Amino acid sequence: MTKDVPKFEFLNKSLGANLQHLRMARGLNQTELGRQLGVSLQQVQKYESGKDRMAASTAFRAAESLGVEIGALYEGLDTGSRRTSSKNPKSQTLFVPLNACPRSAASRKSELIDLIRSYQAIENASLRASVRQIVRRLAADGNASRRTGRVSSGGTDAR
Repeated sequence: MTKDVPKFEFLNKSLGANLQHLRMARGLNQTELGRQLGVSLQQVQKYESGKDRMAASTAFRAAESLGVEIGALYEGLDTGSRRTSSKNPKSQTLFVPLNACPRSAASRKSELIDLIRSYQAIENASLRASVRQIVRRLAADGNASRRTGRVSSGGTDAR
């Protein structure tokens, strides 16, 4: 064994933790991700725990399956550090799968990024809570309208 083995273990664990975080954010269980990657549930568990090193091709397929750029799997990795997460806190970056909606288009992705950036710029916690509440209500109203067939095709209502 060489001196670099602990460094690789740290990288494997960090990559695995990011994989797990992204999988859960996408709403997939380990079995579903395994099917998409062509590996078993146990293999996904080994990747997520850092026990097994993930091949670059597997990482690429995982990023595609999770609807993120490949770099999202490597977010927060500091190759020069072997510190534990208590000494080296996780990045505050939120990974949002931009293709969570089957009808997502490039313009919707850009709108989502703009919405997230604008939301993050709101410093007042009470205002952020109000924004979340408004968005939830609008989403619920839109879903209810869709079920009853009251949604216009243009995306805006003329009132």
